[in-house]
Amino acid sequence: MEFDYGYNAQVRTAESHGIIIVADLSNDPADTEHLPQVVEEVRELRQELGFNAEDEKQTQMSADSGYFSADNIKAEGDGIALLIASGREKQKEEKESTGSRVYSLKRFCYDKEEDGWRCPEGRLLIRDTMQTDGKYRYVCPDCAGCKLRACCLKSGEDRRMLIVAEDQLLIGEMRARLKKPEKHAVYRKRKWVAEQPIGQIKEGLGFRGVTMRGDDYALGQWRFVCAVQNVMKAVRFIANSRKSGKMEAIISVA
Repeated sequence: MEFDYGYNAQVRTAESHGIIIVADLSNDPADTEHLPQVVEEVRELRQELGFNAEDEKQTQMSADSGYFSADNIKAEGDGIALLIASGREKQKEEKESTGSRVYSLKRFCYDKEEDGWRCPEGRLLIRDTMQTDGKYRYVCPDCAGCKLRACCLKSGEDRRMLIVAEDQLLIGEMRARLKKPEKHAVYRKRKWVAEQPIGQIKEGLGFRGVTMRGDDYALGQWRFVCAVQNVMKAVRFIANSRKSGKMEAIISVA
């Protein structure tokens, strides 16, 4: 039997200049399990910089759909606000419409301020009662005249009802959060904030895999590469600033 040594490398980059602030590596192929640890490391970095959980200025962290889960959403707070994509919603909705006659919970948008779910037609389902098993029931007050009744109600039903678990509330709120224009604009910055440093490491530095065996050695090599990437970014920033005449300060080392 043949197999390759493989590691899952993770980075978190700052928006301002694309500097890598957190670098981690493990032999766990799934991205999902890595986010809580990275969030905690960023939270510790905030504390080192003098920020605390009570500060109004939060650190926004974005992550792609590989990190989307209710447990990861629970990692936010104490100065950290997460923006985690749930995937390509339109494709999921089209696939669902062909395979199921009645709209599922994914077609409804959770409104945290109203504590209700808006249906595809825009009507608000309000919380009715809490079930004994810890789930919540949301009911639409009036479905009369809705043009989507055939897609939303089962035979014999007059009003749409949703039974929602606690984790589904978190997931629904995150999906609704990413649909807000200002939050979606922040998430779109991943293209050049998070993805660009990885491309530079692969193409610019030619680094496409660790050459060390063992978790500690492999992690050390990965963090060394990230440090080199940061130094090169700093050098380019200084050079470009001097060319444009923006850097006038003299740096001395004693």
